[in-house]
Amino acid sequence: MAAVNLWLDLESRSGVDIKARGLDVYSKDPSTQITLCAWCINDANPTIWRPITEQIPEQLQLLLTRREIPKLAFNSQFEQTMLREVLKIDIPTNQFIDVATLCRYASIAGPLGFCGKVLGIDEDKAKMAVGRRLIAKFCSPKKGVFRDWVSDPEDWTLFEQYCCNDVLAERAIYEKLKAFRLPPQERKIWVLDQEINQRGIPVDANFVEKASQIVKSEQDDLMAEFKALTGLENPNSVQQLLGWLKEQGYEYGSLGAKWVVKGLAGGVGAAGRRGLELRQLLAKSSTAKLETLKNLVGPDGRLRYQLVYGGAARTLRWSGRGFQPQNLKRSTIKDVAGATEAILSGDREKVRAFGPPLEVVASCMRGAIRAA
Repeated sequence: MAAVNLWLDLESRSGVDIKARGLDVYSKDPSTQITLCAWCINDANPTIWRPITEQIPEQLQLLLTRREIPKLAFNSQFEQTMLREVLKIDIPTNQFIDVATLCRYASIAGPLGFCGKVLGIDEDKAKMAVGRRLIAKFCSPKKGVFRDWVSDPEDWTLFEQYCCNDVLAERAIYEKLKAFRLPPQERKIWVLDQEINQRGIPVDANFVEKASQIVKSEQDDLMAEFKALTGLENPNSVQQLLGWLKEQGYEYGSLGAKWVVKGLAGGVGAAGRRGLELRQLLAKSSTAKLETLKNLVGPDGRLRYQLVYGGAARTLRWSGRGFQPQNLKRSTIKDVAGATEAILSGDREKVRAFGPPLEVVASCMRGAIRAA
């Protein structure tokens, strides 16, 4: 019997912003629906299934349940997750082949359209330029209402063509990258990576909530001080703050980190120095991770899909997305355990005993991740 490959591409809509909330929250939200599924086997023309209004085609259902049939998609984690969480079709990871991973293995990193251009895919098989407009129109609600095949029939037909076109593009890319299929051992690592991402890591919700309260109250106080010191309506405005700092003797035309450090080394008065210190404290990206974490944690308290296999394409090392747990700030305080206990107490003054509260929270961010 000839080998069979099943090609898939899904389009969906939801009241949840997938970029802000992540795939786990997105896929589990009640408002999320799969609107289109383009599929085909081998070199056949893609067919559209419309899950909202149609039963799954018998042939597709059979293909999805056959363990020996590979399911291929670009960034297949999306297809795996949406099939499982939205349509309750749970397909083991080892049945998928991810075309995006083959691209990264060949040192080509980027979305489908970019990879197609790099590989010289014909325009009729590359991502359609109109895709971004159609996704904006059909994948998010406008004033609480989704536009669809009823409200915009002509654009919806184009949207279906766009979905089919993605299948053609990923299939053409795969054909060009057959020599870059993962070796058996690397394939095992990829499958394990997908399973780890799907399992997720448990988050200490109590730590996140207490730390967030401390950060907010400290930032509110620092901002009040910043406004009183500078007299500015918005000291976070680079233009406004630079003008004020120049009056204090600041010699540089930028508020980039290295220039702020130079400014603190000399040349500004006491008020200017405090202004630069406040700028540094309020600009800490490490504390912003708390808000990101709160947005990304799933309803069961686990953080998923944060690591990207081969995301550093030239080396095939992992990269991160979202909270990026592999990229937490190195602690600058000695007693991390004591500081973590202080954060969990919710008492900002106890936290201050270990240093500036924002710095302490940033140094203890690993406390947000707990043992399973």
